[in-house]
Amino acid sequence: MKNNDCSILINSCDKYSDVWDPFFSCFKEYYSDCPYKIYLNTETKNYSYKGFNIDIINSDVNVKWGKRFQNSINKIDTEFIFVVLEDFFLEKAIVQEDINKCIRVLKDNKNASVVYLVSDTDGLMKDNTGFAIIPEGTEYRLNSCPAIWRKSDLLKYVKKNDDPWAWEYFGTIRTEGKNKVFYCTPKDYPIYSYSYKTGGAIHKGKWVTSVMNPVNDKYNLSIDLAKRGVEMNTIHDTPSFWFNFKFLFKGIRMVGFKAFRFTIRANKKRLKRLLHLNEN
Repeated sequence: MKNNDCSILINSCDKYSDVWDPFFSCFKEYYSDCPYKIYLNTETKNYSYKGFNIDIINSDVNVKWGKRFQNSINKIDTEFIFVVLEDFFLEKAIVQEDINKCIRVLKDNKNASVVYLVSDTDGLMKDNTGFAIIPEGTEYRLNSCPAIWRKSDLLKYVKKNDDPWAWEYFGTIRTEGKNKVFYCTPKDYPIYSYSYKTGGAIHKGKWVTSVMNPVNDKYNLSIDLAKRGVEMNTIHDTPSFWFNFKFLFKGIRMVGFKAFRFTIRANKKRLKRLLHLNEN
C-alpha cells in the first residue's frame, strides 16, 4: 500500500494541548511503524514529538469546530484520511495490514464512505469484505470514532457551523439517501483499541483516571491531573429540558426540520429497546 494513499488527522484544539504528549506516547509504542504523514488540527499552538513528522494545521481562535475541520480536510491531499481524536489513547498495537485492508475496501467500492476501526453495534450484516455494514437509520452512523475516511465524502458531511456533538447526532441525517456504504469492524476485532466505553481519556473536560493514570505512570509523563481535574463517573447525566430544546434547535439549523423526524425516530427506537430489556 502506497504511503501517499492516506494521511492521519488528529482532531484537537489548543485547550487540549496537555493531552498530546500522552497520545503520542501511546501512539509511538503501538504504531511506531506508521507510514503516513500526520496532521494535527488545532487553533494557534505548535507541537513536535520525537520520531514523528507532524504538520500543524492552525486556525484563528474564533473559527468554529466545523470550519476548522473543513480547513484541515482541505489541506490534506491524500484520497483517504485516518481521523482520530487526541484523547483516544492506543492500548494495543495497530496491525498495518488491517489498515491496508480498510483502504483496499474503500478503493474497491467507490460508494463506500468510511471504515470505522471499532464497533459497538451487535447484529450488523457483513458483506464479502469481512466488515460490517451500518445501515441507514442507525443513530450515530456519522461519528468521531477512529476511522479511515474517503476524503471527498467526509468533506460533504462537515459544515462550517457544526460542533462535534451535534455533528455526530444530527449530522447522521446527511448520510441518508445517498447510496453510501458505511463500514465498521466486527465487534470482536477492533483495529484501533482504546477506551471506547469511557469515550477516551477525557470526559466532560476532565481526565478519566482509569485511562490516564496508567498512561501517566507508564511513560513517566508527570502530568498534574489536578490542573484539568479528574472525572470519576463517566456515565452521562440526563440532560435538562432546556439543553434538549437548544440541541434540537441547533439540529434544525443544521439539517432543517428533518431534525424533528430524526429525533422522534431515535426516541422510538430507544423506547423499544427499553421495553425489550424489561420483558427479558
